[in-house]
Amino acid sequence: MAVAGKRKLRRPEKADANRKGLFQAAAYVVGKHGYANASIGRITERCGLAQGTFYLYFDSRQDLFDQLLPAVGEEMIAYVSKAVHGSRDYFDVERRGLSAFFDYLTKNSGFFRILYESDSVSPEATRTHYENLARKYLKVLERARAEHQIRALTNVERDVLIYVLMGARDYLYRNLVLRGGADETRRNEIVEAFVSILRNGIGPEQTTP
Repeated sequence: MAVAGKRKLRRPEKADANRKGLFQAAAYVVGKHGYANASIGRITERCGLAQGTFYLYFDSRQDLFDQLLPAVGEEMIAYVSKAVHGSRDYFDVERRGLSAFFDYLTKNSGFFRILYESDSVSPEATRTHYENLARKYLKVLERARAEHQIRALTNVERDVLIYVLMGARDYLYRNLVLRGGADETRRNEIVEAFVSILRNGIGPEQTTP
């Protein structure tokens, strides 16, 4: 009896797999060595493709760099979105989202190098990444407001809040989780403190006359 072998990928499937493999390899190489040392040879070797194959998917190394951060960012957004599915309310979304963000960065330690070096290597990629994130935050906030889970925000307040939330996630991970060596208990405390501040604000308690 013949044993079924691994299904051979069709041409479009193989192309998608190769392109995804190049992105994954580039993310690993840039995350470990930086953009300056991320040669085409290093990237294709990482994913097991010939250097010539690279040019079937990207015009140049710069073309890859221009697409890398947005691609990695979309992967991160998808990871977090899956984690927040089924949340009870906006604050549960933020709770699950921050925890998932910490998990993603723990599993993808090169993300911040890809992010921060991109600002000088490919400013357009950085802009696209933050715009993608902002659109996701906007959708979540608009839904929360429509369901009366948060107060009404002016457009300026909304935009400021979106970038405050982005920055908070980055700095909480880098300074309190990564550099602070936070264990799971400490990470949970950080997440709950973050949600508490969002829910209650930091203004003085209102006293009853």
